[in-house]
Amino acid sequence: MEFSISGDGFRPSVNSYQFGNADAIAEIARRAGDEATASRFAGIRDRLRRLVIDELYDPRRQFFTTIPMSPDGEEAYLATVGAERRMPPEYRDLPVPARSEVSPDRDARELIGFIPWGFGLPGGEVDPAAAVAQLTDPDGFAGPFGLRTAERRHKRYGFTVASTSPRFLCRWNGPTWPFATSQALTALARIARDHAGYDAVFVELLRQYAACHIQPDGGYWLDEDLDPDTGTWRVRDWRRRHDPAKAEIGRDYNHSTFADLILSGLLGLDVDDTGILANPLPAAAELGWLEARGLVLAGVEVTVSWSPEVGMRLTVAGAEAHRPDLGPLRVVV
Repeated sequence: MEFSISGDGFRPSVNSYQFGNADAIAEIARRAGDEATASRFAGIRDRLRRLVIDELYDPRRQFFTTIPMSPDGEEAYLATVGAERRMPPEYRDLPVPARSEVSPDRDARELIGFIPWGFGLPGGEVDPAAAVAQLTDPDGFAGPFGLRTAERRHKRYGFTVASTSPRFLCRWNGPTWPFATSQALTALARIARDHAGYDAVFVELLRQYAACHIQPDGGYWLDEDLDPDTGTWRVRDWRRRHDPAKAEIGRDYNHSTFADLILSGLLGLDVDDTGILANPLPAAAELGWLEARGLVLAGVEVTVSWSPEVGMRLTVAGAEAHRPDLGPLRVVV
């Protein structure tokens, strides 16, 4: 997030990743019988969860937001060179500012505020309704061609960066980034499983995201950042005009988790201690029919399919579960 409205600081993103890491290590240690390690990392996980909710959730905005540490913003970033392109060292050891101290210029809802829900961090403690509403609000994150990385209503949305160097083209102050969209939709799928009524929003935004992968000529393309109002790939277009030899370097940029959004998010495919589970979101019925085959989960081949005429089937290594409607199925392995 080289250029964002919030800038450097304590972010919902990085802290949620660490929460997820600690949770995974604790679970792996538990399964391995290492109770000391499991207890240690469960403690780290729980402490991070408490800090993220207490410090980074803004009750007024009803959203997880960044608390900036450096007052210098994009000007300091432009002045840096090499790998040292983040917070100036003199700010790194400062105490966490109070939310009331955050300047309105840096205080914004940004799409990374959904990441805590992607890891299940809020649990039932934070109601996601107000946050999800921002996904379909044109003054929030909703755009005709993709989700904005910052809320449209903020006065510094799309602020100008005083440089035309290709190094400084990476802007997270509004443009759609497939990376951030993937994270937000991962969170929304999890929200939709825990709270009824959000699955239709997930399917609508998943369709929009799928369209981002296809060019007007029908070819497949996924790059860095997309203009949410025009559907053009911003860095690619800039390079076509100014640096044509490098115009295609963003092809198949590793920013999309589209397959996982289908398999895990939409179809709810998962593995637990007893077997393989398929738990599709109810709005998956809008697709008319579905089938995923040739999958290998827990070392066995898995196929899942549904149509109104045949019903739903989950086949795991030759064993099959069936139901006449769309809904959860499990095969014990």
